[in-house]
Amino acid sequence: MSRRRWLRATLAFVLAVLGGACSLALDTAEFTRPPSPSNEADAAPADADAVGFREDAGVEDAGVEDAGVEDAGVEDCATADLMTNPRHCGRCGRDCAGGQCSGGKCMPVVLMRNLGTVFGVAVVGDTLYIGAHDEIWRMGVDGGGAVPVAGPTGARYMAASTTHLYWTDGSSVRRWPLAGGPIERIVSNVPSAMGIALGPNHVYFTRYTTNGGVERALLDGGSRETVIASYDRPEDIDFANGELFVGGDGENELAAFANDGFGSKRVLLSSNEPVAMAVWGSDVFFVQQADDTIRRMPVAGGPAERLAAAGGQPCGIAVNADSVFWVTCTGDGSLYRLVR
Repeated sequence: MSRRRWLRATLAFVLAVLGGACSLALDTAEFTRPPSPSNEADAAPADADAVGFREDAGVEDAGVEDAGVEDAGVEDCATADLMTNPRHCGRCGRDCAGGQCSGGKCMPVVLMRNLGTVFGVAVVGDTLYIGAHDEIWRMGVDGGGAVPVAGPTGARYMAASTTHLYWTDGSSVRRWPLAGGPIERIVSNVPSAMGIALGPNHVYFTRYTTNGGVERALLDGGSRETVIASYDRPEDIDFANGELFVGGDGENELAAFANDGFGSKRVLLSSNEPVAMAVWGSDVFFVQQADDTIRRMPVAGGPAERLAAAGGQPCGIAVNADSVFWVTCTGDGSLYRLVR
């Protein structure tokens, strides 16, 4: 038994004797302290009170406090109107991140305005990238901390890996290291370069003309080759699970090409200008310019679900684990987020 624990046990005994008829009962286990941290990483922060720690709180005390917080959260959800509560929208714990909750669904929230003509948006973890005002801007998924990080760019659509941001600029394909550094032009002489997507080893890009198509190159720009020789105005593309997804207002369809883009085509949607898309799990999220909406449908095919009005003519779209992001490319140009 530690010296402190012995002293507290002794104190409990003395108080019990002195209290007599008061019959003071004290559980000494309540004062047991956890083992001392074995290294700095295990230690509590220096300013422990600021992050909710109490200097003398033992394991049992902390457990009771944590349970109280959890119970409060459950109680809050239990009494919440899941149709309108933006902290519990449609289900417990779904926070609309600043958007309203209507009918159990989160509504979009504007993260940035006055972006001018903007096409591309990409998300890597909790970080967003957009191309606006001839620069690449980086910010949190809540729109906070927005700063320009590279330029000039001439960016149209964009895609990101864990190490680089890629984009087209109308005549070439460029990339920039997320850790910082110079912009590289990795593929040149691409007439009307527009859409872009990343496969495991290749960057895919479109030629947005009536006699356009899709090409690809290695991620460093080498070994350029044609993937789809002829396609009317392919605007944007995405790559997932060995399929190349293509959309545009020329063929006016959202289609998936098997075998890394070289195989057979299956049409998911054949109307309403589904020009840009992002695949996440078993769903493909896309912008529909015929009615300026954001929609999703199963990758395997099926009915499309309307998620939200886009707030203008939508162009680029990106998806992470809980949200959809898109930009409007007419008017003042805006960046939106929708918790899904």
